[in-house]
Amino acid sequence: SSVWVSASAGSGKTKVLTDRVLRLLLSGALPNRILCLTFTKAAAAEMSTRIAERLAGWSLATDYELKVDLTYLSGRSVETQDLAWARRLFATVLDSPGGLQVQTIHGFCQSILRRFPLEAGLPPQFDVLDERTAKDRMRSARDAVISVSKNNQSSDIANSLKEISERASELTVSELIDDLLSERAKIQSAVRSVGGIDALCQIMRKELGLKENETRTELIRQVVPGSMAEKSQLNMAAQALALGSSSDIKKSLKITKWLEQKEPTIENYNEYTSAFLTKKGKMLERLATQSVLKMDSSIFEILSSEAQRLQNLQQTLKSLDLVNRTEALIKLSYSVLRSYEETKRINSSIDYDDLIFQTYQLLEQPRIAPWVLFKLDGGIDHLLIDEAQDTNPEQWKIIEKLTDEFFSGIAGAQVHTDALRTVFAVGDVKQSIFSFQRADPQSFLNMSSNLEER
Repeated sequence: SSVWVSASAGSGKTKVLTDRVLRLLLSGALPNRILCLTFTKAAAAEMSTRIAERLAGWSLATDYELKVDLTYLSGRSVETQDLAWARRLFATVLDSPGGLQVQTIHGFCQSILRRFPLEAGLPPQFDVLDERTAKDRMRSARDAVISVSKNNQSSDIANSLKEISERASELTVSELIDDLLSERAKIQSAVRSVGGIDALCQIMRKELGLKENETRTELIRQVVPGSMAEKSQLNMAAQALALGSSSDIKKSLKITKWLEQKEPTIENYNEYTSAFLTKKGKMLERLATQSVLKMDSSIFEILSSEAQRLQNLQQTLKSLDLVNRTEALIKLSYSVLRSYEETKRINSSIDYDDLIFQTYQLLEQPRIAPWVLFKLDGGIDHLLIDEAQDTNPEQWKIIEKLTDEFFSGIAGAQVHTDALRTVFAVGDVKQSIFSFQRADPQSFLNMSSNLEER
């Protein structure tokens, strides 16, 4: 059976997974057609050691000891031939071509790319950068891009850097870039899917209700009364406020100054809005004193209508500010990423993230993927996944590709072996390391539902 195990820490998930491998071997599954994917090298080594020690113990155990162990493991009565087969398993695993595959997801992806480098668009003898070297090269690329932008103040990247640095310290800017680059698979996918950075930026603007290339100055100009009737109403409100208290008089002066200006500026706009809104953008509780409002009942309606209009515009300005900062950060980060990618290309190297991303890209190619999957498909009958809650979306997509043929029907599942092909995963959403390698606990739940349906 294909099984999905979700259980708390310390409840024995890894032991269940190890026992599953032993049961598969006892049932006659070929060792080299069992693939165990774990989260860390330490976990892979631990599982391999557990299996090897158990198998070695079987080869030396007495009939009674072995019978007790196999009965406990299999849950059924054990025959003499079962004992003989269990004793031979240790040698069978050792002699099997490729042996039992217990790997990290990165190790497995590396083995695929080593087999199909040209199909993946990689040099045949590529090097895999360790995490420390990759970080150092990424920082070097970041520093190089920032240095070039400082020397060329008119460049698009220099403008992006200026946009961000006006709101954050140099350290914060570096941290922001590092954070965004940690999600570079998403950035690359988004940019490629829409046809470039500019297209991505326009989509963001559209999502926030902004027009193409709309600027802060253009938005502020919308506050200037567009007709004589609107201007006349605001003038009437200003005259009424001028007859009120000192706070009313200040508001009157702000409104009059705004109406008399020739060209609106950020400073004038901010001063004008202070007559209607708080610093947080909320409408003032008291737009005018009661003595002013009693003069003419329409004054309150005029002031509240203008306050509402300004509130709406403030939200639009916030959206524009958000888009401008996001565009700047993406452009700057993508420039760093391209510099980093170029360095890797020159040195024929890839990093750990590339192992996942390139493998996924390989399995997504319409003409090449079927051939790769056919070659891999012949080598996997049983897929086991440990610590599944720490798998990120791209890793799940790879696993999904590997298991596509598992559930294509009984006939398809028996092409390579007489036994049905299975998936066995263990994990616990509560233990997910959310920030580490972009682990996505929701994907754990989604994949469980997906496999159940299939």
